[in-house]
Amino acid sequence: MPEFCYQPGKDSFKGWLLRLVRWKIVDQVRRRQQASARSEEEGPSSVAERLALREDWELDAIIVPADTADPRQDFEALWEAEWEHHLVTTALVRVKRLAKPEHYAIYHLHVIEERPLAEVCRTLRVSAGAVYLAKHRVGALVKKAVRQLRADKFW
Repeated sequence: MPEFCYQPGKDSFKGWLLRLVRWKIVDQVRRRQQASARSEEEGPSSVAERLALREDWELDAIIVPADTADPRQDFEALWEAEWEHHLVTTALVRVKRLAKPEHYAIYHLHVIEERPLAEVCRTLRVSAGAVYLAKHRVGALVKKAVRQLRADKFW
């Protein structure tokens, strides 16, 4: 990422990335408007233009949910949800290296994959108490890792 230059106190990686994504979305919307204006006048002349219009439509389906009235209003909420998901995923990677493998396997099945207690006990041949203990211990490590990531100035 040669364009990113971390300056403590001025900005964070998250802020820089958010700005970059906004600029790319604005560029895409501008291109889409220009292409649709051109296509209304003369229609797409080349295969590349037709594909570009098709990709724009597919991008709409990915970025903007169908029931969203104004994508700009929900962008912040989508951004925050995706950022939280990224933080938790990063924390889980860190915790997986720290926790006992047996405890992490139990936590993963019961919490991440949302498998019922009985199924986890049967699959891993452990007691319900072992599941609750692993859930508590690994859960505490995950919460601590997320707090550390949030406290890190880079994020």
